[in-house]
Amino acid sequence: MQQFQPRVKFTDNMIASTLPQEKVFVLIDTEVPGLQCFINPRGKKSFKLRIRGFQKEIGQFPFTKCADARKTAMIWRGDLLKGKKPKEQEEETPEIRDISVDDLIGEYLQYKQSGNNALEKGTFYAYSFVWKKHLSPALGKKMISQLTDVDVNGFFISVNKTYSVIKTSRVLLQPALNYAEVLGYDISHLRPAKWLKVKGRKKERYFTPGELSRLQSVLSQNKQGSEPRLWQFDVLELLMLTGCRCSEILELRWQDVFLEEGYLQLWETKTRKGRRIPLVSPMDVLIRKIFRTNNPYVFRSNRRQDQPMGYTALENFWLLLEKKLAINNHDSERLTIHSLRHTYITAANNIDISPWTIAALAGHSVGGSITGLYIHHNLNKLKKAQEQIVYTLNNGSY
Repeated sequence: MQQFQPRVKFTDNMIASTLPQEKVFVLIDTEVPGLQCFINPRGKKSFKLRIRGFQKEIGQFPFTKCADARKTAMIWRGDLLKGKKPKEQEEETPEIRDISVDDLIGEYLQYKQSGNNALEKGTFYAYSFVWKKHLSPALGKKMISQLTDVDVNGFFISVNKTYSVIKTSRVLLQPALNYAEVLGYDISHLRPAKWLKVKGRKKERYFTPGELSRLQSVLSQNKQGSEPRLWQFDVLELLMLTGCRCSEILELRWQDVFLEEGYLQLWETKTRKGRRIPLVSPMDVLIRKIFRTNNPYVFRSNRRQDQPMGYTALENFWLLLEKKLAINNHDSERLTIHSLRHTYITAANNIDISPWTIAALAGHSVGGSITGLYIHHNLNKLKKAQEQIVYTLNNGSY
């Protein structure tokens, strides 16, 4: 089903900045009657002339510019008014288009912000960070027609001590180049299979009881200090006590907080299913102390109205906290924000909480287990398990 948008004057900038939606939608030009631009969920943008039962594709943006599409549409309209069949345009050698790595990745990330294949917010921020911090300084000005495997491997060698940067760069570069090829950009012959592979150690591990005690001490100092309260500390504490994914807590809305009923309602999980997180002490106390504003999010952005706290802001805060906690000083497995989730699930397993209950609290799928599919947990049972896990974490008895 096609969705028609209000009539607009076509410009190249307007067409380029229009993002795809979940369904095909149509833009209608105000200058030439019948000139339309079809945009499908994959981002393909096609100019067409539709008039008096006649429909014919003019060309695909950005290879066909708005001015060219408008000129062709007017010529075809003239032929139709004269009762003639619109003449076919003479085949021309397609224009070879080139683009820099910076412009390509910027265009690709803009495309991946919406539609059926949109990136999750956390993934989008991670890709943007690696692009601006590492990829852009090294390869950004390089034209993709001149980009070689030697260039890519040279970049990987320069960041070989940071496995996560290489991994993220690889999963960003390959689909971005595939996207460029689909749009007809001139791409040099690259062989991603020949790109250097760096075997990385495990990114995250769980907090030992001693390390978790050190973190809890820092969190406690924030509550008792005279300085302004930092909401990043509350986010970390809630992540520690719930085992939730970072995006689930950052995007938690007040409308999904049920203090009197005693639970949080989460929706945005990897499984795309909702789940309830029981509110037990000290989680309930923590949330009740958060000052409400007109911002719908519990943990709000300080800069953007009606937006949640950004993952990048929390990640930068964590990097500063590492020094205070005296962690990650050695060339070994690292403790990250996601390690709090590892710790929660490890503690739950070590005190013999049912795997099905752990899956319900953590938002994990049950795989192919038929038994797991038929188990539905009530809030009271989840609350008892949550109390046990929180007690174990606070006492370091896991």
